[in-house]
Amino acid sequence: MTKARTLASFDASTALSGNINLTSQVTGTLPVANGGTALTSGFINGGASSSDVGFSARVSASTTLAHGIKTTVAFATEILDSDDGYAPSTSTFTAPSAGKYLIGTAVHFLDSQGNMTKQELFLKQNSTFNLIARVDIASNTALMTNETQTWTGIVDAAQGDTFKIVARIETGNSSSAETSNNYASNFWAMKLN
Repeated sequence: MTKARTLASFDASTALSGNINLTSQVTGTLPVANGGTALTSGFINGGASSSDVGFSARVSASTTLAHGIKTTVAFATEILDSDDGYAPSTSTFTAPSAGKYLIGTAVHFLDSQGNMTKQELFLKQNSTFNLIARVDIASNTALMTNETQTWTGIVDAAQGDTFKIVARIETGNSSSAETSNNYASNFWAMKLN
């Protein structure tokens, strides 16, 4: 029987990329040893193949949200796109392959007039709008002016499925509000299998 090498002796002195396949179970964390660089791309798994498909984008300019109208949130600054699946010009992620995807978003709503009464977020998959977050307040309570809604979930996707984050607001006087670019509003996805 061969004695397993400990994780503490793993030499991460060069940046790693792609997939690392280990034939035995790994527990604990992979340390950065010998002044190395942390793993920034790829996955560590128990011998099965895995994918590093994913993207991350953030808001770089405000999106105006008209009262009662579903509007695509503009995540125009691409941070990471491992498989060219994200189009910043349309804020659309296209699944490059079928499987389960972990998708998440955070959207910061801002209403300088201070009369927002409802905020809704939708994950639009192809032509279907799926409600993923909602805040709806009574007209006699404090109104929303500066709120962030977040959501993370696992979605089944066929190859070529498209995804967008869409927002809808309502205000007490039917005016507009906006998504703010002053906070970390973002949209991201990572393939799980």
